[in-house]
Amino acid sequence: MTDTVQLEYLIKNSKLKMQYILNELGLSRSGFWYKLKNKQPFNQFEIDVLCRLLDIDAKKMTEIFFDFKG
Repeated sequence: MTDTVQLEYLIKNSKLKMQYILNELGLSRSGFWYKLKNKQPFNQFEIDVLCRLLDIDAKKMTEIFFDFKG
C-alpha cells in the first residue's frame, strides 16, 4: 500500500499542476485517483516518474511506496 498522505502532501507542495503530473504518468484523473486511494498499485514506471517530478529520494520512496503499513 502507498502512504497516500505523504504522497498527496508532496504533490500539493510541488507547485506542479495536476494535469502536468497526469500527463507525465500517462494516467487519467480517475486512474490516478484509484491508485491514490490504494485501489490499484502504482507500477514501477509511475513510481519512477513521481520520484523524479517530486524530487523523492530513495529513502522517502521506500517509505511512501513500499514500507507503509497503513
